[in-house]
Amino acid sequence: MLRSLIVWKITYIAYATAFLIAFLLIAIQIFRLGNIIFGLPPSTSLSFLLLWLGNYSLFFLPDGVFAASVITAFWLKERKLLHVIYSFGISPKRLLLYVLLPSLLFTLLQLSFSFTLHEEKVAFTRKSLLLKHKDRLIENLPPKTFFRTGNVVIYAENKGRGGFRNLFFKSGNLTVLAREAVYEGNEVFTFYRGSLLTRESGKFLLTEFEKYRLDLKEESQRIGYRKERVRRGIAMNLINSLTTVPMGALGFLITLRFISSYLRSYYLIAVGIVIHQLLMMLVKLSL
Repeated sequence: MLRSLIVWKITYIAYATAFLIAFLLIAIQIFRLGNIIFGLPPSTSLSFLLLWLGNYSLFFLPDGVFAASVITAFWLKERKLLHVIYSFGISPKRLLLYVLLPSLLFTLLQLSFSFTLHEEKVAFTRKSLLLKHKDRLIENLPPKTFFRTGNVVIYAENKGRGGFRNLFFKSGNLTVLAREAVYEGNEVFTFYRGSLLTRESGKFLLTEFEKYRLDLKEESQRIGYRKERVRRGIAMNLINSLTTVPMGALGFLITLRFISSYLRSYYLIAVGIVIHQLLMMLVKLSL
């Protein structure tokens, strides 16, 4: 009964804490990317949000386990249950084992997802989201309206079902004036019957064309997985998962020995999470 109670408290408090921290982070992302997230189809945005929550909920599990072990240990002390437990022959070491059991299960959960859920995958999905949003903006560009994204400027006098009419397009040193243009998505444009102005070696070159296809590759070149960052993300996940059990043990033992008030337990949780995240930041910088 006691073991089940402690395992249950550690489990739900740990994941609730990790989920809350991840949710606060995604709230910041929604504040920054709200127009993009809510401007895309729900299925696209929801997949990004679920991936974010899944990745960072797992990443913050050591902090959640630390908070749960502190809360559980103080709950036992505050209700004066320790003396009763000890009178039944249950030692502090055995109590600690009850805490470490769910911590170990969380560690196994983190390890099992370390190679599939990592920071680079979240970054990849975020870039895909931005590119889809850019596609949506260009496809729905109102006539006689300048649109700017990065170093690209687009202006069209008219828009029909087949594409744009009388288009002005500029990207870096490249300028295109076209009677018609079609946006194929993924930063690919096809221009018809126009002129191309480029600048090379300080000189401007003007070229007439009947059809000109342009693949900007501004985002698509960088949208693939970066192998080095994938390796670093996996390594970070593995190292972080190995801190879950020590964090649970430290939180429980420190609370049993030194914590005697609610305020101190809250301070301990805050300090423990901050120190752990600082250590993870140093590990990330060293990889």
